[in-house]
Amino acid sequence: MTRASRNTVSAAAENSYLADVALAANFDELLAEAREAEQDFRSAQAAGAPADEQYPLAKRLDAALTAAMKAGFAAERAEIGPRGYDDRIYRRKAKAK
Repeated sequence: MTRASRNTVSAAAENSYLADVALAANFDELLAEAREAEQDFRSAQAAGAPADEQYPLAKRLDAALTAAMKAGFAAERAEIGPRGYDDRIYRRKAKAK
């Protein structure tokens, strides 16, 4: 295997990388949304709102936190680069640094 062929990246890896870059670009917005959802939920808890009012706020908080975490993990993967999607050893070495 030549050095040039080891550095090439598959189309699937390139597409995954670009999708992760796009998702990671929304991280700040998603985190702000999660903060707002948490504030709304905590305010409802502090006010002693009934459970049927707190539940939708809790679900919104859960969805916002999940979206923010996905964007964070996407940013971590994108930081390694497209080669990390195909090459397990390259990804492990990049994460170790």
